[in-house]
Amino acid sequence: MGEKKVLLVEDERPITKAIATMLGATGLVVDVASTAETALTQIASNGYDLVVIDASLPDQSGFALCQTLRLREDFDALPIILMTIRNTDIEVRKAKAIGATATLTKPFGPAELNATLAPFVQLESL
Repeated sequence: MGEKKVLLVEDERPITKAIATMLGATGLVVDVASTAETALTQIASNGYDLVVIDASLPDQSGFALCQTLRLREDFDALPIILMTIRNTDIEVRKAKAIGATATLTKPFGPAELNATLAPFVQLESL
C-alpha cells in the first residue's frame, strides 16, 4: 500500500504546525494550504486521499470550499473532514448537508484526530 496523502487547509500558523505534526505522526504525507483558493489548486493538481479543512478561512468559509468540492464530480468521493470551533448539532448538520464526511471540533488531541481519521485512511499509529 502506498503512502496516503492529506491536504490540511488551515490559515493559522501555530494551529497548522500542530495539526500537521499530529497528521505526520500517523504516517500520512501532509501538504498545507492556507486559503480555499490555494487548496482548490492543490487538490486539482495532486491526488489526495483526504482533505482536512478549517471552517474559517480568510478568503471563504471551509463550508463553501467543501461544497465547491462536492459539486465537482472528480472530488465527490474525496473524504473531507471539516474542523470547527463550534460543537453544536446545527454546525454538524450543516457540515453533513454540504458534504463533509466528518467533523472535528477544535481543540482536539492526537487520540481524537486518529479516531476521526481511522475510517478514511489506515494509520501507522493505530
